[in-house]
Amino acid sequence: MYAQTLTDPETLSVLRRKAREGVRVRVLLGSADVVKDNAALLGKLRGWGVAAAAPKKPYVHAKAAVADGVFAYVGSANFTANSLDRNREAGLLLPEGGARTIGAAFARDWAASGGAR
Repeated sequence: MYAQTLTDPETLSVLRRKAREGVRVRVLLGSADVVKDNAALLGKLRGWGVAAAAPKKPYVHAKAAVADGVFAYVGSANFTANSLDRNREAGLLLPEGGARTIGAAFARDWAASGGAR
């Protein structure tokens, strides 16, 4: 998952549950130098078994997620309650081809971040 900011309780709950179920969950956040709350969030996610990083380069402004390498979401919504519940955002669910493309970009960015856990 790419998330510039991630504070939505429901989304966090799903990530925590999936990590506990043994699903490999990886999150790239916006740099903690820019999004101050992300420093604490990194610790929380890692404590739950979610692999998480907040690289300075490339700066993560993307809002996207890939599930099982088959489906992908990409859109304008931050993963915050305000963005998901109150704003008018646009997003697309992409089939396998889109998931492969986003997944490949994520893999490169993950590797460049040091693949921190």
